[in-house]
Amino acid sequence: MDVPLVQISPDLISFDPQNPRSESSEKIETDYKFTQLKKSIELFGVFVPLIVRQVKSKTKPYRLVDGERRLRAALACNKPFVPVHIIDGNGERAKVLAYQIHMNRKDWTKLAELKSIKDIVHEIKLKNDDDDFVRKELCDKTSMDLAHATDILTILKYDSETIKKVEEGLIYRSYFIELERYFIPALKTDFLSLYNHYGEKRLRKILSKKAEEIKLGKTSFLRNNFIKPYFENIIDKPKLRRVIKDFLDNPDRDLRDSVKKLERRSSKVKKASKKKSSKQRPVVDVIEVPDEIDHLVKLFDIEKLLISSNVFDSIFNNLKQAIVEFERRTGYLVTNEIKLQNVIYTVLRSLFKSTEFENPTGKVCSTSSKVDFILKKHGIVIEIKYVRDRRHAKNIHDELAIDYARYRLSPDCNKIINYVYDPNNFITNPDLTVSELKKSLPEANHYVQ
Repeated sequence: MDVPLVQISPDLISFDPQNPRSESSEKIETDYKFTQLKKSIELFGVFVPLIVRQVKSKTKPYRLVDGERRLRAALACNKPFVPVHIIDGNGERAKVLAYQIHMNRKDWTKLAELKSIKDIVHEIKLKNDDDDFVRKELCDKTSMDLAHATDILTILKYDSETIKKVEEGLIYRSYFIELERYFIPALKTDFLSLYNHYGEKRLRKILSKKAEEIKLGKTSFLRNNFIKPYFENIIDKPKLRRVIKDFLDNPDRDLRDSVKKLERRSSKVKKASKKKSSKQRPVVDVIEVPDEIDHLVKLFDIEKLLISSNVFDSIFNNLKQAIVEFERRTGYLVTNEIKLQNVIYTVLRSLFKSTEFENPTGKVCSTSSKVDFILKKHGIVIEIKYVRDRRHAKNIHDELAIDYARYRLSPDCNKIINYVYDPNNFITNPDLTVSELKKSLPEANHYVQ
């Protein structure tokens, strides 16, 4: 459907308070890119039309759908008219169109995308709240596949603050997949009174806090060490109920400690059973001598705990700021890839004794590739890139793709982490670069700074 293009005064357009990008006016106006936009609009006017819809208002009869920065710049430059497309429709139709516009432009953060989808889901649920219906409608209106829609609808069951932390990498998304797929349904089936006692909203709030504070173990632990063994074969239901309630009622309680309680109980039941079936034996006092501590094993366990606690997110999301501060304090400038590797190796080696520097992978088509760092005991490969110039910035994706293909064939590689350091901002849109890397190299973690 063609949408006519007209010229209207920017003073007649109101901003959308539910704008999915959630950028404050202060954030926009202090961004150097916004300053550049104002200069362009001052000289040449608005090139890309705004998109608006009509609303019932005498002073501002149009509501902005797309183009907040352009509208703010036009107002700041006192432009008498701006080009706009006026779309017909409210509610669901307008929200779907806004979503499609932004996704086609590919300039949204993941958080903004989720907020937009949440608005669409809200409109769909006004028609029919059935989960299958909502999932199907969401797929039809956004063109996403069923699996992606299912994962997104899972995350959207949690509050906005939790969603933000998930998309910022502060909480693993996989925790919520496991909680919604296994734990909450199992609780609802086997302990309905307990489930009703907390209610879904409070239950999810408790569990999201536990996930954030790494009190659920790994996601595989949640499923394989807790839910499957104790819910699929409940031996002592009252005991399991008490342990779950204790875990949910106490903010500091770790799920791994709760499972140990269940394991001790299971062990006692088995021992009692064996005693009944065996003849009475004389009691003999036994003094247990503790085993010697294997320090390497202990260190390995500590390293595993660090990895499960999102330590790489913490390192690489804050690395650029740390390097800038390091340069300021010491005068040592990180001006090339070798210097960058030296700094990162120092950080990694202080945390992981198993860090190895420049380990060659096996040969592929008679050639091999050197990884920058490898944590062989954990199967983690870390590739470092220093962006030298604009031309190199354009080739980063291809370089990582070539390395990715080789690393995946290495028996020592279970996980790949790519860190791209761009101190001179040759990559114009880091978020978009990360998004594209995730699509083409989905089994790796990507950080672009």
